[in-house]
Amino acid sequence: MNQYLRNFQEGFSKERKTAILVSLMSIARSDKEINPTELEYIKKTGVLLGIEFDFPVFQQMPNLHEDSIINALKSLNKLQKEWYALTTHGLIISDNVANHEVGDYDIETCKALEICQKIGISENEYLQIIKKALTNMKI
Repeated sequence: MNQYLRNFQEGFSKERKTAILVSLMSIARSDKEINPTELEYIKKTGVLLGIEFDFPVFQQMPNLHEDSIINALKSLNKLQKEWYALTTHGLIISDNVANHEVGDYDIETCKALEICQKIGISENEYLQIIKKALTNMKI
């Protein structure tokens, strides 16, 4: 398992890992607050990626320009992008709260879809990725 995790972590550059975590923070903040469940999810994602941080230090991280975040996320391969889409979905459902409805989606889902569309994952592809994962999880 450790070798598998190491291989997974090595597939992401530090720039990509940072972009993933910063984008997750952006999604979590889109409803104006990051609740403890969302923060814990982001921290666990950081550990999975091989980056451990404490929230105050991460919060003081220099603001990265959105273009640099999007460019780093665009450089993910197809499987990494699918993992990223699943990760954004996991963040969104981590608090079991749908805040500030916008059309059929809450504000966090809208932010995740916006980012995913910028990196080449359409809304339909995003939904198919989630559906496929949920289908594969059924026992």
